[in-house]
Amino acid sequence: MHRTIPQQRRQLLTVRLLVALAIGLLVPCALAGSPTTSTRALDDAPPATRPSEETGSDEDTPPPEANEDEANEDEANEDEANADDGSDDESDDEPDFESFFDWLGIDWAFEPEDPSLVREPAERDALTIPARDWAFSLGNSRRTHGLRLNLVDDHVELVNGVNVSLWAPKWNPEFKMRGINLSLLGLRARELDGISVNGLGPIAQRVRGLSFSVLGGSFEDSIGLQVAGIGLAGGDHLGIAAAGLGMGGRNFRGLNVAGIGMGGYDFTGLNIAGIGMGGHDFEGVSLAGLGMGGHDFEGIHVAGLGMGGHDFTGIGLAGLGIGGQDFVGLHAAGLGIGAQDFTGVGIAGLGIGGQDLRGIFACGLGIGARDMKGIALAGLGVGGRDLTGLHVAGVGVGGKNVVGVAAATATIQCQDFDGLAISAFNRTRKSMRGLSVGIVNATEDLHGVQIGVLNYVAENPYWLRLLPIVNFRFP
Repeated sequence: MHRTIPQQRRQLLTVRLLVALAIGLLVPCALAGSPTTSTRALDDAPPATRPSEETGSDEDTPPPEANEDEANEDEANEDEANADDGSDDESDDEPDFESFFDWLGIDWAFEPEDPSLVREPAERDALTIPARDWAFSLGNSRRTHGLRLNLVDDHVELVNGVNVSLWAPKWNPEFKMRGINLSLLGLRARELDGISVNGLGPIAQRVRGLSFSVLGGSFEDSIGLQVAGIGLAGGDHLGIAAAGLGMGGRNFRGLNVAGIGMGGYDFTGLNIAGIGMGGHDFEGVSLAGLGMGGHDFEGIHVAGLGMGGHDFTGIGLAGLGIGGQDFVGLHAAGLGIGAQDFTGVGIAGLGIGGQDLRGIFACGLGIGARDMKGIALAGLGVGGRDLTGLHVAGVGVGGKNVVGVAAATATIQCQDFDGLAISAFNRTRKSMRGLSVGIVNATEDLHGVQIGVLNYVAENPYWLRLLPIVNFRFP
């Protein structure tokens, strides 16, 4: 990116170009009318190399040893001159383009990447009326209170009022914009307070107010309304942020809307993404068209397909599935829910699985957990190691230890049962305490009553082990 050339420098450049052109035309003409180079070379030659005017005279001719000594002295003088100039033969043959451009007044070098090497523009590169720092400014003024019109903002310090720039900004590490900013190709400032309308998007450390851009914007700390046609990127934002495609940052608090996706660390408030959303902590309401992923979710979270995280607290809804470690609250999925610890209400179209389930759970196919306490309703089966509460399944209920009420159309099978078991076939491998109702009831040890077509108790006397209608044992 080249630097802009002020009006005075452009005039000086024009004059110098004309002078260079004139020199280029006059020098060849002057050389054409001068004596021949051969005669001039003979006149300028040192006496030792001139031919003797008196032919045939050997007295004026120096001896060969003297000629060699003089030649060696001339070579030594030339070497010293070259050493003093700091150049060699190869550098003398190459034209010094940099010096030529400097003489013409052209700053042809590119802008350095190191901000400390950036040369600041002249102090007075603008026309200000009626005073130096206020009212109306045309050009790259450093400080303006009023209306400021400029092509490229470079090393601007302060604008209080209205700022209008047409081209991409340069280095403005201390720029404080307060008021209304209109930029065709964006704004680069340290602080932006007020209203900013940009073609590309503002780049600022701190933004307070309203910002609208066609493409995108970047900020470190923002409060207010930020709208971008394509994307937004920043650190901390408080207020309303909207982007046509995506949004990324560290902390978003308020209303955040993205057409495609959204990514960050902490989201607090209402967050809406057309496709997906990813972050670390979500607090409030989050809506995603496809999926959502994070670490901690608190509030209401809805995803069209799936949702995954570590801790879920509140309400979670997903079209396909939800997976995580700890669930607290109401969570529903079209297919399944998987969690390590689940406390609350879980509803799934197919199944629910976890390590510890406490609450009310319902699904179309099955529910499985190591420890389950509460109410479990499944279209096919309910299974686990320890089941406590009410468990109803379309086909069967199975576990190691079952306490409470279990009902199934086909079978209930467990090691120890304490409560009420209702199914076609009730099978207890060790101990049955309570009431077992079914077509066939079988147990090793009974502490209660069996009601069914056939009732078998292995610990009864042999003539009372298998009885119709009813069997009982109270040891």
